[in-house]
Amino acid sequence: MKCQASWARSTAPISSIIYTEDVQGQKYGLYTIIKDGFQEHYSGMGPGKSLKACFQMPNQKPQCTQLIQ
Repeated sequence: MKCQASWARSTAPISSIIYTEDVQGQKYGLYTIIKDGFQEHYSGMGPGKSLKACFQMPNQKPQCTQLIQ
């Protein structure tokens, strides 16, 4: 059995939110960075592999990768 999950990895600043998002805009695994933003942080897992990795810094618009398939 293969794991069909995806997650986001980031070194975004403190108080940023990282997550994965599907083609319908559903967000999964939201994680708020509360420690040093220079360490790697991981979002919770989202279902499947057709997701994009996203992060949102405080008071800014979200930024995402291209859809991973």
